[in-house]
Amino acid sequence: MYVKNRLQYRRFQTRVVPIGDLKLGGSHPIRIQSMTNTPTTDVDATVAQIRRMVDAGAELVRVTAPGIEDARALKEIRARLNRAGIRVPLCADIHFSPRAAMEAALHVEKVRINPGNFSGRPGRDSSEISERAFEEGRERAREAFRPLLDRLKAEGRALRIGTNHGSLSQRMVQRYGDSPRGMVESALEYIRFCEEARFHQIVLSMKASNVKVMIYAYRELVERMRELEMAYPIHLGVTEAGGGIEGILKSAQGIGALLEDGIGDTVRVSLTDPPEMELGPARALASLFSGRGEGPRLAYPEAGLGYTSWSPRETHLSADRSHRWSCGGAATFPVTLMSNAQDVPGVSEMDERLPQPDSRIPADRGEQGLEGNLTLFNSDQVKDGVVRRIIPVEVIHDDVSSWTEMADSVDEILQFHLTTQDLPQLNSLVDYIHHHFKAGRTLLSISGPDLVHRYRLLDLALRRLNCKMPVDLLVTRDLCRDPLALASQLGALLGDGIGNSLTIMGDVAMTGSRLFAFTVLQGSGTRIFSTEFVSCPSCGRTLFDLEETSRAIRARTSHLKGLKIGIMGCIVNGPGEMADADFGYVGSAAGRVDLYVGQDIVKKNIPAPQAVDELVSLIREHGKWVDAEPAPVVAPV
Repeated sequence: MYVKNRLQYRRFQTRVVPIGDLKLGGSHPIRIQSMTNTPTTDVDATVAQIRRMVDAGAELVRVTAPGIEDARALKEIRARLNRAGIRVPLCADIHFSPRAAMEAALHVEKVRINPGNFSGRPGRDSSEISERAFEEGRERAREAFRPLLDRLKAEGRALRIGTNHGSLSQRMVQRYGDSPRGMVESALEYIRFCEEARFHQIVLSMKASNVKVMIYAYRELVERMRELEMAYPIHLGVTEAGGGIEGILKSAQGIGALLEDGIGDTVRVSLTDPPEMELGPARALASLFSGRGEGPRLAYPEAGLGYTSWSPRETHLSADRSHRWSCGGAATFPVTLMSNAQDVPGVSEMDERLPQPDSRIPADRGEQGLEGNLTLFNSDQVKDGVVRRIIPVEVIHDDVSSWTEMADSVDEILQFHLTTQDLPQLNSLVDYIHHHFKAGRTLLSISGPDLVHRYRLLDLALRRLNCKMPVDLLVTRDLCRDPLALASQLGALLGDGIGNSLTIMGDVAMTGSRLFAFTVLQGSGTRIFSTEFVSCPSCGRTLFDLEETSRAIRARTSHLKGLKIGIMGCIVNGPGEMADADFGYVGSAAGRVDLYVGQDIVKKNIPAPQAVDELVSLIREHGKWVDAEPAPVVAPV
């Protein structure tokens, strides 16, 4: 198990790693950080940006050092900050260049390397590799890494071993695949190099743009560290999360899901926005868990699943008699909102593409909450058509036979809802419902302030019974006040594969319920309603105006439902970290762009002003283009 008890919050206790004056890990607060996007050799601009980031709350700043001249510039950057009394630790971001890493270690408090490209090039060949070839590659990596280790020890620096999905070394891909397992084994190899040299000032990260891959990679990392009796601090981030509210919510799902399990000592919310804009969401996420003590323990007689691989519970289809509303089985993951739920204009560029909810809760019923015996759910398509009734489990105790008869006679789905007072009898209640009510016409939900542990408890009870009844993730009004906290909890549950529908009984603050619901479902890969963009946060390597280009590409292509487009500022990580993108737009030189289909370059060196048009043409050539439909006109409720 990656945690001792998945039904109780407890922070994973790591060793403390000093990074300059900053202490990371152990019982220290969760630290927040960001990364510069200025050319590192432009010392004036880089220092000015670091100062803005520190003013916004950054406790650590990463600076790209792709080459030796960038690494040398770090000396003056550090000196100027020192003269200004700014002691924020700096981390040099290194790819492909051991020489740059050696130079950077002379000047800054921490060096980040990517094991996939430190001593070689990332690979895509998944053919089998012999044990001898694998070990020879390991020895070459050890020899290339040893001089940096010696320097880090001599200078008292820290090291981040940062593995990225899509940029694993060739031999790791051949042995383990481009997978969470490959990411973890890649990092463990370098950890062993460090431990052989008695170097322990290590921080680890397992970044991916795919939220599920990211969650499972970190979980597997912690599980392996527990097995090997390691406890190094962990940096969390969803790489290439995108911009605006979509990027923030996607980051919250991945980062928050892990923080919910006590994993994570420092975070970065990677946005296609100015780096100082990342600090507010990062601080908000970290503050949800800073100082959180050990949570209440929900008793359960079995250890349950480890959830280090994707293994959702099998469910059957539940539907009303007329099949106006369904969930579970192969059904689309439905969304239910209040009939009076209000959108928040201007929050997202995706407003016009948002689907309508699949059903709505009448406003008067929502005001009553879950206090009454019945809460009606009306279908948008059928006037006054009741498709679902929520029944608090407590009411069936008094007259069980009447409720079972009702379940057989009514047209709608019966949703049995559990609350805090039902927890002591949860197993027996679920067992009773499972055996006395007809499959295909029932649904379960549970509520309380701690959605993650309650729904995990419910999931374990259903698995124990081999019950295939679907589960509705029901969000009460009190949980709508903090969208990042809610995204964290839903990210953990959707990452576990728990839930077959989503019901929100209030207006989610800042975003509105509709944008929140569909953005979270898209971010987790649960329900896709628009194009998915894998967009890197710009850094000093970026070769075009990333923010403006991202807006232009989104404006032209956001209606291409199910398509995945990578927008990458440079070729250092771009091709690999686009991962499973269908098309890619990658900076290749100043003002020049390469276009990809999958991870294959198909058009090179395109002038940036023409590149968006060329991307659209490429999508057309491959038969993936459809013309955008006019935005629907929605009648008032």
